[in-house]
Amino acid sequence: MAFLAAEALSAIGSWASLIAIWGYAAFRFDAGPTDLSLFGIAFGLPALLLGPVAGLAVDRFGPKATLAFAKVVGIAASLLLLTADTFTALAMLSALHGLASTFSHPAIQAMPPRLVDDEHLARTNALVSLTDEVAIVLGPVAAGIAIAATTFEGPSFSTPLPTPLGW
Repeated sequence: MAFLAAEALSAIGSWASLIAIWGYAAFRFDAGPTDLSLFGIAFGLPALLLGPVAGLAVDRFGPKATLAFAKVVGIAASLLLLTADTFTALAMLSALHGLASTFSHPAIQAMPPRLVDDEHLARTNALVSLTDEVAIVLGPVAAGIAIAATTFEGPSFSTPLPTPLGW
């Protein structure tokens, strides 16, 4: 259960970071829809390029080590958002978030068989999937609340709140 709680917090932080990046770019750099779409591309490009081989890292190094590495990369990217002062830096950090996500997803999917008995595997896999779906809803909500509460006085202010606890 601790694994699911940590992953939920991590996924919520990831989605909040993504929304905060978009909001900050629009506010700080007057980024329009085309500019903001670059963040989606930057976030998704690592999965497109490395997704087919990300599972190999899980097989080679194990899901725990791969997941830990991906989370450290994600935390580093989130903390670096605090220093990003150019549109390009935000886009590159978005790509770094995408890279972390590319390797964390197959590692997360490989964890349940190692954590539960076979009779609980289907339920656990469903809970892992539910965690991701809930994060898609709650992450943007968390970012919106943080934006409303603090305004854009600094880059990606919502990122440090959930991220060090889970990414």
